[in-house]
Amino acid sequence: MTSQVMIQPDDVLLDIHEGMAVFDRNEDKVGTVRYVRFGDDSADDMTPSDDSRVDHAPRALRTRMLQSGFFRINNGLLRRDCYATPDIVSRVDDEGVHLNVAKDLMMTL
Repeated sequence: MTSQVMIQPDDVLLDIHEGMAVFDRNEDKVGTVRYVRFGDDSADDMTPSDDSRVDHAPRALRTRMLQSGFFRINNGLLRRDCYATPDIVSRVDDEGVHLNVAKDLMMTL
């Protein structure tokens, strides 16, 4: 019998750091990690985030991001940065962070 280990959101974020490449579910490069914020179960819509775009996000989204943690992805000069939460990370390896969503479905603020 094989046991499965439940991966906690912060466990995923521990393996992600600034400068890592980020790929979508089609293995297309989305960008590079710009910032990582670990989750805080006690965060609410009044908790500051160190990121002005997150601070101005809709309340429910903001609270979810602060509680689960997130990382900001730099898309280059001509595109807005996007954000990812641990639940859309399929794996982290030597190549970078691999997501389980397509590039065009990434969250921008």
